[in-house]
Amino acid sequence: MSRNENEIEKLKILFDKAEYKTQLLVSPLLDNAEFMSKELKKLRKQIKSFQNCEGWTDEKGISPEGKAYNSLMKSFNTTIKSLYLMLEDNKTPGGATNNTTPNAAFNKIRGGKSD
Repeated sequence: MSRNENEIEKLKILFDKAEYKTQLLVSPLLDNAEFMSKELKKLRKQIKSFQNCEGWTDEKGISPEGKAYNSLMKSFNTTIKSLYLMLEDNKTPGGATNNTTPNAAFNKIRGGKSD
């Protein structure tokens, strides 16, 4: 199991205790993160196997797989950050759950006001 997959499993466990509304919002994000993690793993293997091949790169020396990897990694990092912010927003400093709404967490992620 990769580090990304371990991180996603930890998040799943933490969100199992969240309010139902939060779970509804989080579930697709966790599914997407899991999918992206698997695709990143595949792309890493492809990049390593084609690393020494000529003609597989653009003028900057980046392969199509490398471009896809970079783009997917940005999306993966954004998704994980969003999940952690939602988790953080639902906890008090002592670890108890707040009554913060999922919308407030999304607003915080987008840089807006929370409820």
